[in-house]
Amino acid sequence: ELAYQKGFRKAAILYINTNDYGPGLEKVFKEEFAKLGGQVVISEGHGAGDSDFRTQLTKIKASSPDVLFLPSQMPENALVVKQAKELGIICSIIGTETMQDEKFVQAVGEAANGIIFTSFAEYKGVQANDFSAKLKAKFGEEKAIYSDYAYDAVYAIAKAMEACKNPQDSACVKTELYKTNFIGATGPVGFDENGDVKGKDFAVFKIENGKFVAQQ
Repeated sequence: ELAYQKGFRKAAILYINTNDYGPGLEKVFKEEFAKLGGQVVISEGHGAGDSDFRTQLTKIKASSPDVLFLPSQMPENALVVKQAKELGIICSIIGTETMQDEKFVQAVGEAANGIIFTSFAEYKGVQANDFSAKLKAKFGEEKAIYSDYAYDAVYAIAKAMEACKNPQDSACVKTELYKTNFIGATGPVGFDENGDVKGKDFAVFKIENGKFVAQQ
């Protein structure tokens, strides 16, 4: 939807194909983009740990897309962006939450500017600020993607274990997890009847001068 709303009609995809993350996003993007009236002109995969993407990128350049969808991960996505620029690929790039990482911007440099990606909407509550401040004080770094979610996930499991007489009773822990209800570093934490976390919205960000700027 984001790609189509931005006016893109010919998309290329370069995705990581050695785990479930990339193929899932590749499949859904192709289906939904076509429903909207767009066309995926080429789709190429790559492995985890790959460092040379010139073969795939050369094919992508030849297909003349107006946008490249990049559901990959660090450091592969950073190498893709750098090599795309080296090959003279000038189409826009849309990425995923794995780009919301200072290491990505540091690795890519100025080529990162203008990239748009979807990621978790920022929670601005006291708990989020407290988590960020404590993390920086302890490790000297800003929070990275998933760090606050990992923190809340561990906290949810700990609360569930505390609620069980036997913290190693997995059935009890599962039952208590469904009852989870607290405000964490990512905001309200709770789960629906399928065990999926509730109320975690996505937002659109644009990289501008090395900063992740939320888009309206």
